[in-house]
Amino acid sequence: MATIEQQEIGEIDVVAFTKAIDKDETLIRDPGEDRGIGQWPVGTKGTVVSDFGDHKMVEIVNDAGETLDLVTVPVEHLELVTKYSGAIKVNPPIRATRQKLRKPRRQTASPSSTS
Repeated sequence: MATIEQQEIGEIDVVAFTKAIDKDETLIRDPGEDRGIGQWPVGTKGTVVSDFGDHKMVEIVNDAGETLDLVTVPVEHLELVTKYSGAIKVNPPIRATRQKLRKPRRQTASPSSTS
């Protein structure tokens, strides 16, 4: 039987909530009062923007890429959807690369004055 290794969730990974999240659950409200933003159902997807070890800050955006909410969630309530952390290679700036590729200029004899 094959075992599946649990991958660590890091910054820039896409995750889904495995438990409904309600940022306002500690607020006192009337039973019929609209709670507004902060309620996210199971399956809501977002991107980890900060890693606090056993908690991750997840950004939830709309189709236009506008931030709807930032929610700090215990890692046990998250499921990894797409792994991006650890996969990015940082390339040097183009200017530095071009400088390294340039051939050194040849030294030419400077015109000397004749006496």
